[in-house]
Amino acid sequence: MKFHHIVSLIAFLLILFTVLYGGPRLSSYLHRKYKRSIDKNAIEISAMVYQKKTHKGHLVMFRYVYKSKEYRNREQDNELFEKLSIGDSIRIIIDTTDPSSSYILKDDVKITWQ
Repeated sequence: MKFHHIVSLIAFLLILFTVLYGGPRLSSYLHRKYKRSIDKNAIEISAMVYQKKTHKGHLVMFRYVYKSKEYRNREQDNELFEKLSIGDSIRIIIDTTDPSSSYILKDDVKITWQ
């Protein structure tokens, strides 16, 4: 019986470690992969922040026009959320073969470290 409790505790700790450590790393990896796929057919354009949300993270929502069609996208990022305001003009990268895929250029946003 004691062996069963030890195995259960080890399994629980392993799962906890995986979620706490692996979750953010997986999210970061997927975001880098998303950006690399956009960069294959990239063009830089301007966009405007139209909304910010705090449900399940800090979301910055932006809209842009490409070839006379309006697109909307969002990016979850704490730094961008803190530094950008609704109505701000930003620079983004879009995929010319799939203009709905885009991301915000962080170099364009003035982020100061505290």
